[in-house]
Amino acid sequence: MNRRFSTLVVLCSIGLTAACESDGSADTDDAHGGTAGLGGTGTVGSAGTGGSAGSGAGSGSGGGGFGGGAAGTAGTVGPSGGASGELMLPFDFPECLDGPWEGISCTPRDFPFVRFVFVTADWCFGDSCHEEPPPGGTTVQMTQPEAGVLCLSGTVTGEDGWANISLNFPVFTQADAAGDFKVLEMLNTEALGITQMKFTIDRIPAGGLTLEAATFHSDFCGDCLTFGFVQPELVTGSGTATVSLADFYSPAGDAFDARALAAVFFTAKTGAYDFCLRDFGFLDAHGDEVVPQ
Repeated sequence: MNRRFSTLVVLCSIGLTAACESDGSADTDDAHGGTAGLGGTGTVGSAGTGGSAGSGAGSGSGGGGFGGGAAGTAGTVGPSGGASGELMLPFDFPECLDGPWEGISCTPRDFPFVRFVFVTADWCFGDSCHEEPPPGGTTVQMTQPEAGVLCLSGTVTGEDGWANISLNFPVFTQADAAGDFKVLEMLNTEALGITQMKFTIDRIPAGGLTLEAATFHSDFCGDCLTFGFVQPELVTGSGTATVSLADFYSPAGDAFDARALAAVFFTAKTGAYDFCLRDFGFLDAHGDEVVPQ
């Protein structure tokens, strides 16, 4: 599976979750306000469809929306809808430590600036990686055994096989009915004075790890990401390492935009692997750690 395609599908799936859970029975001629009641109280109003802004306040009419319940009272005022009806509500993720990792993505504790993580492999992405791999295919499993630590284990098979942990930094909106969503916040490392990234690897795979990155070229998704940036050297030893963001380069010649860092990937490409990533963080030019404010 092409990595660019698979990661885009994951991000689109993230954005579409809210839209897929909606009731879908409302009159499309109206601006959608509060959705149906959640235990008797209308949820936050969704955006208007079409070109007019959604006014937000609406009656909870019958226990649809997010899981049913008795008919709600009037919903609280929701955000305005754009021309495509996009919701300007941020998408929230469950914490990785709340239980077995069974969703498309989760938020790891004590990983500064990381909003969510997921795994991909040469045949799967996100929650599909919990399915049985094809015969003789790459296996992959992610865990967070404790705060500040993420682990990935399995076996990469085939000449073009791979598996990785993806650390993702943006805040996305929920998707509108058309499946469109936007980037609310990007990680602008340039503005924050970030020039380096540090991390510790326990039990480095025999074939090492490839460190890759993606940036945004637009704040509107579908097509919003530029992939293919890599560090020039493999990570080949266990222990703590520091890499310069300026060293990320694209074999295709794309420019690395430090103002719009989307994700970094720790990728195993050969044989059995069982590594853990910890002590992840960003540093300024003096080697001092930069933390979220």
